[in-house]
Amino acid sequence: MDNAFERPLVPPFDPYVNEINFLLASYVIPYIGVTGLTNANTLLETPTTKALLARILSMKSGQDGVIRTLLYEHRARLVDPYKESVEEFTNRVSQLRNKLGREGLKDEGLVNSTGTVEDSVSDRQRKSPWWLLSKGADGVLAKSFG
Repeated sequence: MDNAFERPLVPPFDPYVNEINFLLASYVIPYIGVTGLTNANTLLETPTTKALLARILSMKSGQDGVIRTLLYEHRARLVDPYKESVEEFTNRVSQLRNKLGREGLKDEGLVNSTGTVEDSVSDRQRKSPWWLLSKGADGVLAKSFG
């Protein structure tokens, strides 16, 4: 966390002191895996290993989505004793993610310049449990569930 804030946090950030700190620390982990695995893709040669990598990447992305959702619910909460919000922590981590990722992989934290994903979805779409996948796989997933 010191690197994300570009200064030592006082007291040092402890991921085990409470649930929010644990989620904030966990927010960093999936990105490290995704970045490393994405870069490893160019080294893989067989379809089997590429398929395995794709499965691992989807799992890591899912983890990241769950962690982001949980953090989003607490975005305005102040992280003790730093008096910075959860949203500010995630923004700082996202800036560090972008710096470390260098190219291609961009992270916008919990709220992006146009708002959240949820802000751009109509009430009608939200009634379906598959609203987020409504156009994924050419709509096949959403259509198969009614």
